[in-house]
Amino acid sequence: MARLNADLSFFMLVSDYNPEHYNWPEKELSALGDCKATAEVIKKRLEDNGVKVKEMYAIEHKGEKKADSKSKEYHNSTDTTKPHYHIVVRLEPSHGATLEEIAEYIGVPPEVIEKPRPGRYSYPNSLSYLTHIKYENKIQYAPEDVVTLAGTDYMDYYNENKDRWIKARAIKAKKDEKPLDRRFREAMHKLESGELSCEELAGIPEYRKLFLSAKYQRKLEAAAKRVEKLAFLDWRRLYNKLQNNEISKEEAKTHEEYRLAFKYRGDFII
Repeated sequence: MARLNADLSFFMLVSDYNPEHYNWPEKELSALGDCKATAEVIKKRLEDNGVKVKEMYAIEHKGEKKADSKSKEYHNSTDTTKPHYHIVVRLEPSHGATLEEIAEYIGVPPEVIEKPRPGRYSYPNSLSYLTHIKYENKIQYAPEDVVTLAGTDYMDYYNENKDRWIKARAIKAKKDEKPLDRRFREAMHKLESGELSCEELAGIPEYRKLFLSAKYQRKLEAAAKRVEKLAFLDWRRLYNKLQNNEISKEEAKTHEEYRLAFKYRGDFII
């Protein structure tokens, strides 16, 4: 009878160290919190169930600097994510298993296991993700921090592919850039809604390029003048109401109608 699900050639396992996420005995649970020790337990559980591991690499991801990092300069950024690990496992042909079987053997929920994406570069891409080298907006991890548990040493892969991965990062960053037209529409919305002034927009790197284009600069400055004129009209109307005791200053601050007046002329409101 044919198998409904194909065996995986490789997979990535991503999880934290919460004991509730593992169907492990106490002895194995004691490894949690240590990336290498956790990976060693996972490797043993796979092999004990007949799954042959050809290559295996693991790294812990977290925002703060790692005290044991061999290249601390890679860890200048911070974030609030929980410490978690990424493990890439390549299996020997004819000695693999389905995703569901692998999850059962390891003792973790199936959703923490990522199947390979289509394409010839799927496996190298998974290896590159361990250090985030192709993702300039993510925290960069030192390749020396990747633990090799089986197969070719990770540093050999890294040194062989480093230049190509860095080139791919530049290409990806360019693809991820928002077209100027889209940025312009965003900027206009923020300007006309009173969320940001023209000066504030010019100080934000994402929108600064718009002011280097004569076309966009003229439109933004014209919109800014219209918003400022509306703010003046709102302020004059509000001023009259305040003078006639029709509304208190505290009440006016809660009115959306007078938001521009307070933003642009707040210092002149009595």
